[in-house]
Amino acid sequence: MGKQRTKKRVKSRIDELPLDLQELVDIRLANVNITYQEIADELCEKGYLVSKSSVGRYALRQGGAL
Repeated sequence: MGKQRTKKRVKSRIDELPLDLQELVDIRLANVNITYQEIADELCEKGYLVSKSSVGRYALRQGGAL
């Protein structure tokens, strides 16, 4: 038998943001009228380069927590 593969923790750009901005992203994701692009644009305006795809992947991982 081969060595058992373990799942590694996924880290994203959102995880690197300050906690207050992470909470802001979580609040924005809870609002279905706000798009991933709008969230990414808002973060870029605040000086954090985050792509729409990063927001989408974060949303998928947080799906059970929201």
